[in-house]
Amino acid sequence: MKKSKVILSAVILGLTITSQTNTLVALADETSDVTTSEAVIADAQDTTKAVTTDNTETATTTNEQNSTKQKTNPDSNYTDLIDENVGLRDTYEAPRALVLVPGLGGTVDTYDYMAQNILTHTTMNLVHVYVQNDGTVRYTKPLNMNTDQTKTIFMMGFENNGDALDNLKIQTDLFNKGMKSITENYGITDFDAVGYSNGGIVLTRYLENDYQDNTNVIHNFVSIATPYNNRDDTTTPSSAYYEDMTSKSSSLPYDVNVTNIIGLLTPTSDGYIPRTSAESGKGIFEGHVESFEQVYVEGQKASHGKNVNNPETWDTIENIVRK
Repeated sequence: MKKSKVILSAVILGLTITSQTNTLVALADETSDVTTSEAVIADAQDTTKAVTTDNTETATTTNEQNSTKQKTNPDSNYTDLIDENVGLRDTYEAPRALVLVPGLGGTVDTYDYMAQNILTHTTMNLVHVYVQNDGTVRYTKPLNMNTDQTKTIFMMGFENNGDALDNLKIQTDLFNKGMKSITENYGITDFDAVGYSNGGIVLTRYLENDYQDNTNVIHNFVSIATPYNNRDDTTTPSSAYYEDMTSKSSSLPYDVNVTNIIGLLTPTSDGYIPRTSAESGKGIFEGHVESFEQVYVEGQKASHGKNVNNPETWDTIENIVRK
């Protein structure tokens, strides 16, 4: 049965943005058994360059670098904080929350800088949610359950943050567990969702495979620089990614509103994801959801690594989640 009025803006954000060489080496080792490992390393290098060579906004670059450092042992930085709010759950009037999902190599704090700029005029909680491979869900900070709170952003990261379809299927399952934990522990049922790069694929697969079995409602879903046809540059999509999602398009919740943000560093790509791949989202969503729109951003900040910190992207997301 379809859910009423769904609007998920999943920021499924991806790629570790880091200037540390050893992080790139670790990423290469982590994906050595994946056929796309060379592309993964190239993407990470391109993303690092995109951040560190932006000399026009030194302070911004510093903030981005500080907020995107990957923890070597993320589990040691997480504590179980849910019980601190036990007495408030029954009276907490939860506003619609925003959940962000990173892409390849992304962690819970990879896109703090973007999250802090999406809702610049709103009182905001930013809560990190880390989902381990065994399904354990950890939180880095408690949710401030105040009735005057207008927006909470959950930045969700996964222990498995690799590439390739098999890993994305695992991440979809981990995302499902994370959403159930948020709803069960905090009583929040209304969400927008934003997914960056592979995060957009995780969110798409969640809507197709797990959403109907959950009590939460996704109103708006925003994908950013998502490779719906992997990195294939063809006007006739046929990759395993695309086939997996189109085969279940009929399972999408009809009332969700989907916005696909596509970066154009050049007329044909964002420097990593071909334009045709990003545009393949149309074949998955159009006709299966209430609304589907593709939004294009151009220029140097439209590159794959910089799109999440592009003011045009922030404005697009903010306008959507404020509806």
